[in-house]
Amino acid sequence: MLIYASPGRVAVTPWGVTVGTTPGPSAPGPFSMFGTLTGLAGLIAVLVGAGMALGYFLDSLLSTPHVFLFVGLVLGVAAAVLATRSIVTRYFR
Repeated sequence: MLIYASPGRVAVTPWGVTVGTTPGPSAPGPFSMFGTLTGLAGLIAVLVGAGMALGYFLDSLLSTPHVFLFVGLVLGVAAAVLATRSIVTRYFR
């Protein structure tokens, strides 16, 4: 005798077999985590590099002694920290 269940509902047969359920999400594997960390490292490099490049461009345009290079570095690091925090909290939620 089999008891049928509508989708999303649980039913158990007389033999103890559960019908109508789907397995939950599995834990992330090592390749998934490697891809995420590689992408995160690339994002950090791009954000810090873009901040420094913009600062260097402004320094050469305005003839200042590397003031904007330092400001660009600080802003790039701050953007990288915020992006890292966002990705890590979403990934490990």
